[in-house]
Amino acid sequence: MNEINLREKEVFIFDFDKTICTLEADWDIWREERKNIVKKYDLEFSDDYLNHATQNDRFEKYGQEFKKEAGDQARSFEMSVPVCTPIGPTIELIKSLENKILYVWSSNSRDVVEKHLEEFGILDKFERIIAFGDVELLKPNSDGFKYIKKDIPNIDLSKVLFVGDSSADELAAKVVGIDYIDVVNLS
Repeated sequence: MNEINLREKEVFIFDFDKTICTLEADWDIWREERKNIVKKYDLEFSDDYLNHATQNDRFEKYGQEFKKEAGDQARSFEMSVPVCTPIGPTIELIKSLENKILYVWSSNSRDVVEKHLEEFGILDKFERIIAFGDVELLKPNSDGFKYIKKDIPNIDLSKVLFVGDSSADELAAKVVGIDYIDVVNLS
């Protein structure tokens, strides 16, 4: 893998959960709640793993009503999680970046992202938060990047870095054509 020079980057995109902080949640509860919603729309639903790709398939198949219900469930669940443990190297990087443009592009709800960014004293560092409710489809789909392109129409993709933790983040960066670094490589 090529070494990424952070000083050369002008735009930084951060995932939220497990990149900026880790929501200390029992995700099995979230999965059960989501499965109950899916079962209302799909009588043939089997207990396959609920990942971003299968969620996107369901958003496309069942439409906005399903997506809204799923979003409401996610927001309620995430807001009930009292602790998001900060990831030190990411917080330090965000605080150190001056004269750079920062974004959060997350599949989490806006409310939970803003709550914890405010808690860490870094909310005002971000140009925009792109959250679950802003996009039609979740990462790895590149839908969220349209907001960055709108803010910076002539963006030089070689000057953009996506910091994330998952294959969905990495694939979204690849689809968009920007560099990606896994959060574990920040320290």
